[in-house]
Amino acid sequence: MDKNYYIDKETYEIYEEAPYTFNCDKKIAYAVSAMNKKGYKTKAACSGHYKVEFQEELNVDKSFLSECQQNPRCIIKEVRETNFDVWTEIDYTILYVLFKERYDFLALPENFTLDAYNEVFPNTRIQAFISYYDEKGKRKSKEEIELEIDKNCERLNEWAKILPLNKGRMI
Repeated sequence: MDKNYYIDKETYEIYEEAPYTFNCDKKIAYAVSAMNKKGYKTKAACSGHYKVEFQEELNVDKSFLSECQQNPRCIIKEVRETNFDVWTEIDYTILYVLFKERYDFLALPENFTLDAYNEVFPNTRIQAFISYYDEKGKRKSKEEIELEIDKNCERLNEWAKILPLNKGRMI
């Protein structure tokens, strides 16, 4: 994977990592900034992105072959005696904020959920799933999906503005 370099705008020195900055999607940068300023330290965030892509699934048990053949969101690659390989459409995007610690928020923005905690992933993560398909299974247009992403980003930004200060305690 290629790494980005950061070039200082004043000295033009090159850094492998920006010493005092981190990248953030423009649509949620103000929310992420507000959360950090209020004491809710973030680890990663994504505003969600419209993109058409597939994921490869290898050695799927052949008992699922008929189901995949009937699914227009699957592309069968190779069928073998006991299993097969398939490409399946990724039919959603996720807007999320992953925090460095565990917080139990009393309220979340509309359409957001709190990811369940577990021993492997003990940090708090809030997220909004944006499906590329409506309730009837019809694919939404690119414009509809991007509008939904924008609305969820706005909800997150408004929520971050009204978050109380985290005074050194997890809430």
